[in-house]
Amino acid sequence: MPAVQHELENDGFSPAKCRSGSGLFYLGAEDGLYVIDPYRTEYAVTTYPLRITGFLVQNQERQTAQEIYLTHEVSVSYKENDVGFIFSALDFRHPGAGDYMYMLEGYDRSWIYCGHRTFAGYTNLPGGRYTFRVKGANNSGLFRFQDTSIVLSVSTPPWQRPWAIVLYILGALCTAFAIVYLKGKIDLSKKVEELTLLKHDLEEANRKLQYLSSYDSLTGIPNRRKLDEEYERIFQRALREQKPVAALMVDIDHFKLYNDTYGHPEGDTCLKKIAQIICGSLSRPFDIAARYGGEEFLIILPDTELEGAVEVAGRILRNAEQLHIRHDSSPVSKYVTVSIGAAALVPGKETKKDELIRNSDQALYRAKQAGRNLVSP
Repeated sequence: MPAVQHELENDGFSPAKCRSGSGLFYLGAEDGLYVIDPYRTEYAVTTYPLRITGFLVQNQERQTAQEIYLTHEVSVSYKENDVGFIFSALDFRHPGAGDYMYMLEGYDRSWIYCGHRTFAGYTNLPGGRYTFRVKGANNSGLFRFQDTSIVLSVSTPPWQRPWAIVLYILGALCTAFAIVYLKGKIDLSKKVEELTLLKHDLEEANRKLQYLSSYDSLTGIPNRRKLDEEYERIFQRALREQKPVAALMVDIDHFKLYNDTYGHPEGDTCLKKIAQIICGSLSRPFDIAARYGGEEFLIILPDTELEGAVEVAGRILRNAEQLHIRHDSSPVSKYVTVSIGAAALVPGKETKKDELIRNSDQALYRAKQAGRNLVSP
């Protein structure tokens, strides 16, 4: 109550006040007597402007002709397979306190809850046009319906363009014609051998295309699309058999400072080493680790309780620091470290698939708030 008295005095109210038996407050002022009914008081709900404040390509900020939040569309080449968006609500009274959800229309199937995290990254996007949308919660915890957005255009690889498809068809027709033409001039065994080799080449090309669409080109581990496919299978099995499934969200501590200090080539090398350490710390062939975006990795552990997930996370934490990758700009350690959020659940019929990942992301936020270089369940 003392703080209220001080504010009222500054606004022209006198210290005189009283409260009735019915709960009404009577306040004396220079211009009369004020009566306040706390049960009928309405509280303002503030919605803050939301802006996209940065666009990253290959972990470097891409400059645009005008401010990014005024830009309607950005474009990247199919070779630039690592993009990200930085966003923020313009709440200067409580910076960093809002919650966010984002979605890349044309790629994500639903909104992705990311807590206080203000970055969203994507790798190996197929060619096409997408719309990145983000919305934030106001001070009542309600997400605003009018989100902010920007169009992302990814160029189509040459081998997937219409003229290339036409060439493929012409090539196939020519091959078929050649086979018919030579039918009477070569023996059956030679034709079978050629067709077998052709089939082998096509299968090999198909395997390479599948690999490129499922694995991160920098680290060589599964990308987010591959993770979504595997997680769907793991989640349905856990639901059917009522077994636990766990997730670990791993983030490299102060990675932006590392890039600023040592340069992006060294940053890429660091990402590769951390990815190798994460995969090497998993002891079962059906555990899956993937690059989730930027410097974040996500691990799915089937048939694993929270205690087991924390044990695996501790192993990753120790192995990462024992790499002894110098990080003189880090306020946490002189070496590169990671923070890990751990979560586990037994899915039920009402459990949403993204609940486990959202819980691990919230646990990662707690690990960062607690000082980083630690595991938070």
